[in-house]
Amino acid sequence: MKFSELDIPSNILKALEKMGYDEMTPVQKATYPIISEGQDLCAIAETGSGKTAACAIPLIQKVDPALNAIQGLVVVPTRELCIQYVTEIRKIAANTSVVPFAVYGGFDKAIEIAQLKHKVHILVATPGRLLDYLYSGIVSFKHVKCAILDEADELLKVGFLEDIEFIMSCILHEHQTLLFSATMPDDIKTLTNDCLRDPRHISLITERKTPESIEHYFAYHHPRYKLAELIKYLEVEDVKQVLIFCNARHIVDKLHNSIRKEFKSVAYIHAGLIQ
Repeated sequence: MKFSELDIPSNILKALEKMGYDEMTPVQKATYPIISEGQDLCAIAETGSGKTAACAIPLIQKVDPALNAIQGLVVVPTRELCIQYVTEIRKIAANTSVVPFAVYGGFDKAIEIAQLKHKVHILVATPGRLLDYLYSGIVSFKHVKCAILDEADELLKVGFLEDIEFIMSCILHEHQTLLFSATMPDDIKTLTNDCLRDPRHISLITERKTPESIEHYFAYHHPRYKLAELIKYLEVEDVKQVLIFCNARHIVDKLHNSIRKEFKSVAYIHAGLIQ
């Protein structure tokens, strides 16, 4: 199904066309009607499945631009996802008067507070920063029509269950709640029961088989010897291209500085860089 077949305003369709969005993904096909109808939803879906657009398109249509208040709330686990999510909403809302904004740890609070006091229709936030503004009375959920918990399993994995329940309890009136998660642990079931009202449940996780052309290896090494063993592996295997993932920025910086002493063409990237 194409986006153009849906009852979407022309200004939003133009933005989607500019973004190269034509055919709907399976997640969008399954969730868009439910979200548009205003029903609560608990969806098991993978990252990168198109759920951001599935939420953003109807959410933008629900917003009354003449009302200077937060009408849509999106809570995500990391600032990287926060930036990604609000960027997507901005692109889709480009031809409207809807104002999306993101707040997250590590950004200038003075800038965030100034924008929050000026105008924000859709707020994307990480839990910690959002709680700061809730406790200080800077944000109000009085006019929130829809709340979205994205990557909820990741939110709970880092211990945000009580914070999320508190945030949701601050929306005192009837509203729509959408929860997206890649898995369904017990904590997610608890959150669903506590925060969603007669939700629709859908699962869009497909079992993936590893391509036969891919071989997997793993090796245990003492941290002291990992770098030497990695460089040795790269030299012995004579790889032409390789991606190395690290779980922290400072490790990326350190590893890059070490590897570039041994190899000519080495680059690195992480969220702390201007990319």
